[in-house]
Order: sequence, then C-alpha cells, then structure tokens
Amino acid sequence: MENSYIIILTLVLLGFLLLKEIQRKNKANLILRVAASCLAVIALIFIAIPITYQKKAEPKDENTIVLITEGFQKDSLDKFKNIPVFTTNPAVAKGNKSVELIPDLAGFLAMNQQLSKFHILGYGLADQELESIQDKNLVFHLSPLPSGLQSVHWNKTIKSGERLVLSGNYRNSSDKPVKLILNGLGTNLDSVNIPAGKSENFQLQTIPKHLDKAVYALIGITEKDSILNENVPVFVQVQAPLKVLILSSSPDFENKFLKNWLFENQYSIAVRSAISKSKFSTEFLNSTRINLDRITPSVLENFDVLISDPNELSALSRAENQAIQNQLSN
Repeated sequence: MENSYIIILTLVLLGFLLLKEIQRKNKANLILRVAASCLAVIALIFIAIPITYQKKAEPKDENTIVLITEGFQKDSLDKFKNIPVFTTNPAVAKGNKSVELIPDLAGFLAMNQQLSKFHILGYGLADQELESIQDKNLVFHLSPLPSGLQSVHWNKTIKSGERLVLSGNYRNSSDKPVKLILNGLGTNLDSVNIPAGKSENFQLQTIPKHLDKAVYALIGITEKDSILNENVPVFVQVQAPLKVLILSSSPDFENKFLKNWLFENQYSIAVRSAISKSKFSTEFLNSTRINLDRITPSVLENFDVLISDPNELSALSRAENQAIQNQLSN
C-alpha cells in the first residue's frame, strides 16, 4: 500500500514538472528538459522504493539423509542437493567422490540418533541393514531390479555324506523360461525351472561322492543359450564313521543285510550273534577287535550306536542291561 502512495505522488510531481516545462515561453530544448524531468522522477521512485526480488529457498532438513545403493541413477541425486548423501556399499562410494561411505551402519546410527528420515535410492538395502532403520521415516526411490541371479548361498564346507544345498533367488524378466542346473564334475546333478516373467526362490542339492576341494557350477540356460555360469566351490571333510554294535539273538538275513549296508557306507561295525547259551560268534568290519563276551560299560564306551533285537536284550544279564541303561542316561 505504501508503494502505491509513493507512485501516485511521483506521478503527480511528474505531471506538475511537465506542465511547467510546456508553459515556458522559451521552447528551446523542450524535449531534453521533458526527458530530464522524467528521468529525475523515475530515479526518485527507485530511491523511495528499493528494487527487490523473491527466490524460493531450498529446504534443508538436518535430520534427513540420502542412502544410495547399487543400481541408483546419478541424475536422481539432483533433487537432493542440500541433503548429505551416504552409502554402505564401498563399490558405490568408490565411484562417487561426493558420497560418504558408512562402514558400520549400526555404529553410524548410534552416533547420529537425531536422523529421522532416509531417502533410499537404487536396488535397496540388505535385509539386515533395512531392519536396523525400520523405525525411521523411509522414502524409497528404487530402481527396477535387473534380470538374473539376485542371491545365492550354500555351505562351503560340509562333511562326507552330507547334502550340498544351494539356495537363492532368480529374477527372470525375459519372455522365456530359464533352467538352473547344478553341475559337478561334468555331470548335471539337479535342476529347476524359473518361469518367464517371474522372480522365484530356488533350491538345488546333491550328495558329493568325493573328499577335499571341488568346484561345482550353477548354470543358467534359456532354450539353447547359456546365460549364467557361477562357480560353487565346496570343501568336503572326512567324517569320522559312527561305531555300531549289533547284538543278535541268532545270525539272520536282516542282520546280514544291515551289516553289509553299514560296511559299504564306511561305518565301523562289531557284530555279536548268539550261537547257543553263553556262546557267540563275532565279526568286526572297519573296526578293531575287542572282547564282546560280556557287555560292560568299558565295552559300550567304544561305540556310538547299539542295535539289538528284543530276544537278545532279554537274554542279557541284569548287569549288562544296567550298563546299557546307564550309557543311555549319560
């Protein structure tokens, strides 16, 4: 409102000056005098009304940060110019000098408890990292996930006889199904199909027949094209075989079959079969020979598993049965 009054007064002044100039009898240099009067009045207006302009200030929230992850687009940072940018991924930090690396997210949060809002760019955080900030205000600006192997894990060290289990997630963005194959020593051991346009968890498994180190392969094929070939290194340790004691009331086919199966699978076996009262035949496979005439605590200490039929258990003395019960209780 004050500016309006100033403009009106200066216009009145300009009109008065122009009128006086026109009424002068000496008309020499009239145009110059009129121009000078106009400039004088305009200058007076600028003195009375200072020139100003308005600019929208970019808000800066000190409790907000940007977390970038693998897959983020650099131009997506343009709208976060006044917000500090961090990452927990060393590879991302290495390629972006303006980004500060957070080596330990838990420690960073403990030292910056005032932070309340997180903008997350890229493919996103790992489950453990995301869980640590779930109480914050999270704003996601996620990039589409790429097609292919998203995650995979397996036990890199197993014992002989144990299963090698390979689990993971595969995202198939193509219009063709993808076949994932676990290959070992030139042989396809297990496989699973991922349908077109699907993201699915998968599991492949096998029981290695070798010892020591070996490198398996996770292969992905679509029709006849190979699209994935990941190494799967595994170390198979020798597992100490279980020591088995078999007490039989008589030699029979079932015990013979069990004994042979245990022997073929590298178990340590001792077999005692009753021939007549207080007379036994014994057999030791993958095992050192010991006296099995009486089942005592010291005898049982040599074994991990006891297998017996009811008739033989009932024929044992009270002391032998008590020794077995004590061993089971330990």
